[in-house]
Amino acid sequence: MTVPVQTAAPFGGSQGAITVGYYSVQDDVVVMHDEAGITTGKRQHLRAGEDPRGVAYRLTRESWQAKAPDFNRRLNYQPLGVA
Repeated sequence: MTVPVQTAAPFGGSQGAITVGYYSVQDDVVVMHDEAGITTGKRQHLRAGEDPRGVAYRLTRESWQAKAPDFNRRLNYQPLGVA
């Protein structure tokens, strides 16, 4: 299964960006995979009533944040009005 995670919001002429997480659920455990289906080692036991897709979303976002170069990201400022 897949879960898309927004990594940059649309702004101006940019369409934004996403990353895709790949996961499966085995015996109430969310297991993350790469594009080829090989497990990445990230796993999370599901609590009672917890949504597997939500867990996969969080694990994908955390993985992306750990790899993302945040310092040189584009800063989006609101237009300044004339006072």
